[in-house]
Amino acid sequence: MLSFAFIITIAALSQTATTVAIPSTTESSKLNIIAAAKQARKAFDEGITAKNAGDFSKAEKLFSVVVNLIPSWALAHLELGIALISKNPKDPRAIAAFEQAVNLDSNNARAHFELGSAYQQQNRLDDAVRELLLALEKRTNQIDTMILLASVYSQNNNSDKAIEIYHQILQNKPGHVGALAAMSVCYENLGKLDRAEAALVTIARLHPSVLYHRYRLAEFYERIGEYDKADKIYYELELIDPRQRKMRKLPKARR
Repeated sequence: MLSFAFIITIAALSQTATTVAIPSTTESSKLNIIAAAKQARKAFDEGITAKNAGDFSKAEKLFSVVVNLIPSWALAHLELGIALISKNPKDPRAIAAFEQAVNLDSNNARAHFELGSAYQQQNRLDDAVRELLLALEKRTNQIDTMILLASVYSQNNNSDKAIEIYHQILQNKPGHVGALAAMSVCYENLGKLDRAEAALVTIARLHPSVLYHRYRLAEFYERIGEYDKADKIYYELELIDPRQRKMRKLPKARR
């Protein structure tokens, strides 16, 4: 019977603080565990370097080594999942890695976020909502998580819920272009064209030098049949940049 647990602190080997308890009875086994921890730390650091360089195949191999050496290291499973999903957004092994990371560390907001994102890729929208809500419980008001959650709600035909989240984002980050643009799409889908217009007008007003935002507003006016407003914007854009004329596409009804 094992008489005590030998504690490996990965922080002793690097700057990342992770403590793993592994049973041990002999001095020899302690030395073997320390050697394995050092090997895992080295492979983990090399995996991070490979991931940052965009070499996800190498990163996958290195993080696989780490989880085999220290199966209880949640962060290693998380990084393995990120490497896998970066190679193939629909790789089921990525979901398995993220699920293991969550099981090992249920308080890790990033693990819940990545798992929710992976579920969305697989069109498991209810599961995605659950994990993203958990991510927000662990770390509130994370804009990326809120944007993704709103996107999932919209994808799941719940535009009202998505709009509610976009408003929450705008309370924390007034003028957030991504939230305003996505909210405009939701309002347009709901037939609330005045609110959809208001969001696009706000973007164009906040960023007058970015012609793309004004072009999108003109496209919106064309979609809803407000051709005079669309033509006015197109004319203004063409005065600024004549190349805008080549980008313009009239709807079939006006060709």
